[in-house]
Amino acid sequence: MKIWLVQRAEPTPHDDQGSQRLMRVGNLGKMMAARGHSVVWWTSTFDHNGGRQRFAQDVRLPVEPGFEIEYVRAPGYKRKRSLARLFADFRLAQRFAVRVREASERPDLILASLPDPRMARDAVSFGRESRVPVVVDVRDFWPDVIYQHVPSVLRPAGRVVLAPMARATRLALAEADAITGVTESYVTWALERGGRQRTECDRAFPLAWVPSTVAASELSEAESFWDGLGVRRTPHKLMVVFVGVIGHWANFDPVLLAAKILRQRNLSVQFVICGDGDARADLLAKARDTPELVLPGWIGKGRMLALLQRADIGLAAWVDHPNFRSNIGNKVAEYVSAGLPIALSLDRGVLKELLMARGCGFSYGGRGESLADALAEMLLQPATLDTYKFRANATFREMFDGNVIYNDMITHLEEVYASHRAFPHGRRS
Repeated sequence: MKIWLVQRAEPTPHDDQGSQRLMRVGNLGKMMAARGHSVVWWTSTFDHNGGRQRFAQDVRLPVEPGFEIEYVRAPGYKRKRSLARLFADFRLAQRFAVRVREASERPDLILASLPDPRMARDAVSFGRESRVPVVVDVRDFWPDVIYQHVPSVLRPAGRVVLAPMARATRLALAEADAITGVTESYVTWALERGGRQRTECDRAFPLAWVPSTVAASELSEAESFWDGLGVRRTPHKLMVVFVGVIGHWANFDPVLLAAKILRQRNLSVQFVICGDGDARADLLAKARDTPELVLPGWIGKGRMLALLQRADIGLAAWVDHPNFRSNIGNKVAEYVSAGLPIALSLDRGVLKELLMARGCGFSYGGRGESLADALAEMLLQPATLDTYKFRANATFREMFDGNVIYNDMITHLEEVYASHRAFPHGRRS
């Protein structure tokens, strides 16, 4: 098949000379090409994670045989939560709608991520025009998550501003040939929002992790980097790590409190908070008197792999929000791939239910005292931590191995395409 992938915010294989870890779409593209499909990934010239323009104009670059990336020119923005970001997404969708109709070849199937709602809507619209099946992959509750973050006094205006995006979401979900999502909750939300009944084509596929290797030289550099920061595995010390975006959706205040409590108890716990984002400067200021916190900034694949090998626990430090209560994010799969149990800030939701069912982590309910108590128990009773790690490894193998999950997802997309060919007029009403 000729497959188009539409996703505007993930790192690509071209970023930082290939040192960035690939996520859902990047891994799907490589696996699709390996299975003999011809893949084009449509994305933005603006690097959402690095905060920089990759290219000054539209450009198409190869990744490997059978896999190319079409970078569509779009404005940049300084803050991920800003009107400038919404404007950039709007302009990207406009340009995308033009570029796909100029393409010399039509695809056999399109997989469009939500967000962005407008790109997903335009992908579905193009699919209808060209009689190409489109699958919408739901990754976030857009624009609901934006609206819920608007201060109450501004919500009437926010509803007006976000109305076009809400309409684009409804249209994309209503007219798609199939819906996939990262959890069952996301699929259910999408079906309700699109006003449609569930069929065998609508399925959940979790965000998974594809184990990777790095060159010996890169791993050596990473080991030296962490040694230089004092991030070492030592007896009678626990290392808790976070790898992700340090933005308005993250909550590290309980971590700061837990570090203080554990220091007062003379217990050695080191917190390594990796990443960048709108809230990093604020966290740096708060952490000035917390020597247990290390904030190295954004790290590439080699440094991340080296860090996870040294760590004991992975931190999922989110604010309590419906989007996170319904989601199991990328970092969960990354953590358990290294046998790290999860310390979760939420006291409800699908991830907490998973941790309780699998015994591969715990919830501290957003309370620093609870986090300190749980970490103290693992320091004083190492067998508890060993059990968590064993179960985390099993959870990865059985639920989050990207080589399994994403190949299953590709098989599902092949079945959607076959169904469309057999029943070309079977698009949902």
